[in-house]
Amino acid sequence: MLHGWIEFVYGNEEVRIETFTHEYRGGSYNYDTHVLPVCSINQTVLKGLVWMCSHFHDSATLSALTQLALHSYDKIPNLGARYAAMGNACFYALFRSKGLDGIACLSRLRLRIKFSNVQSAIAKYLDEAAAQRGVSRNEIEDMAVDSFGYGKAAVTTTSAATPAV
Repeated sequence: MLHGWIEFVYGNEEVRIETFTHEYRGGSYNYDTHVLPVCSINQTVLKGLVWMCSHFHDSATLSALTQLALHSYDKIPNLGARYAAMGNACFYALFRSKGLDGIACLSRLRLRIKFSNVQSAIAKYLDEAAAQRGVSRNEIEDMAVDSFGYGKAAVTTTSAATPAV
């Protein structure tokens, strides 16, 4: 159920532009406004839902939060980020997740989202996570990288054999 709401948000990408005309002192004034699929009050509710996700630590939830953060910071021309507040809530939920999977997601988001305020927010969360574990930010990012089953036990060495002449 929870994932359905998150998928609804990043699955609905239509941004309409509505034109309004107002008459004032004999003149006609036109202006355009962007209408996002999720209005402001619903963004607040969804932000609370994302904050609640900080108590779920499964990979499906972390993946959904990462996708929502990416979608939230899609740039809309002449507007900016789509849902910045929801994106920031995703960063918090990923930071609060147990283990290093959320930290790995934050590291990947830092590489994909180019807004300067996002870069500093993610860096703050990574620094805080590193301080909690007593390591540097670079070390915690290295620790969070998936090893794909390759550990110290899987390391093998080979020697170069001399070719027979």
